[in-house]
Formats: sequence, structure tokens, C-alpha cells
Amino acid sequence: MESEQIVAKNLAESKKDLQGAFLKDSLIIFFTRVIEDLAGGGNDFYGRLRELFIVLDPYSENSREDIAEKIIKKDFEFQGGLVLDGDEKEMLRKFFKIVGEDLGFVNVIEANRSAKMFLKKLNEKYLPESSQLVDDFLLGKLISFFGGIRNLHKKPASTIQLIGAEKSLFRHMEKGTPGPKYGLIYRAVGGCGRDARRLANKLTIAIRVDYFKNLNNIAR
Repeated sequence: MESEQIVAKNLAESKKDLQGAFLKDSLIIFFTRVIEDLAGGGNDFYGRLRELFIVLDPYSENSREDIAEKIIKKDFEFQGGLVLDGDEKEMLRKFFKIVGEDLGFVNVIEANRSAKMFLKKLNEKYLPESSQLVDDFLLGKLISFFGGIRNLHKKPASTIQLIGAEKSLFRHMEKGTPGPKYGLIYRAVGGCGRDARRLANKLTIAIRVDYFKNLNNIAR
């Protein structure tokens, strides 16, 4: 009996640790990648939905049929995953209204509009410092690129400045062409290197402030 209690306690602690590993930037990454998929003409939504539901409901199978059923129920009361507040549950309920039975979008234009709107709301809520410096999609793209703000906040400004220049970097590594100096941030400031460096430095600080103040310490 004592051994069973120890196993149960260890299991409960493991689940708690797993739940604590999920941050609200998972929602930011989700909407950012949806916008990217829509821009590329994709409408098979299952892959993105599975990424989200693995975070929301990590102990479920999350098959296509399973996710379709969850979307129909729209209660989002899962155990052990990312804890959503009332506003976030309502946000997903509204968004999933435009998802069809085949897990594709019923209305692509509305899906794009809604994804951008919800991304903006999440950035303003959890990344208030960073969202004042760059547009919402660019901020989401930076977070998505590194798989989360927990990884992004550790990166120096020089690394953040190069995000979006991967093709140039690969050419540099393969053919010895000049290495890239700028990426997405460079284009965001109209192609000015000095402004890109200045923005990357400010953004690096803002991301760290948002991580420690608004994301790493929020109740989950």
C-alpha cells in the first residue's frame, strides 16, 4: 500500500511539473503558425490543432476524430495541460466555429482575420513590452522560430537580428558567400541596418522583461 502511495505521489508530481512547463506563448505560437499556413494556401488544419491540443490535453490520444469531438463540445476543461482562463476559452470557442468537420476552415478569410485579432490580444496581454516594439506577427514569428519564449529570452540581440535570414546563412555555410547580417527585423524597419540593430537590442530586453514578469510567473 505504501509503495502504491509513493507511485501515486510521484505521478501527481510529474503531472504537475509537466503542467508547469506549459506557457501561454503556446497560444501565440498556435495563431502565428495558423496565419503562416493560411498565407501559404494551406487548409488542412489537423496538424496545427494537434500541436495545440497536445498542450491543452497532453494525456489524450489527440487523433483526428478525438480533436473533432473536442471542438464540437467546446468545454476545454482538460486535466494536466495548459490552464486557460475564461477569455482564452471563449477565444478558442469563437475561433473553432469556423472549423469544419474535416478540420479545415469553413471561411479562410474569417480564419485569417480572427487569428490576427486573437494573436494581437494575446501579445498585448502577455508581451506588453515587446508588442510595443514590433508588429504582432513578427513577434509571434520570433517566438515560434525558437519554439517558445523560454528559449527566445536567452538569445542575444545578434541572434534575434538574424531570424529570417536562414537561406542566406545556408548559402554562406555551403558556398562560402558573405554571411547574413539581418533578417526579419531588418525588413521591418525598412532596410536600415542601424535601426535594425537598435530595434534588436531593445527587443531583446523587452522579451526578457515580458518572460520574467508576465509569462514565467503567471498562474498556470
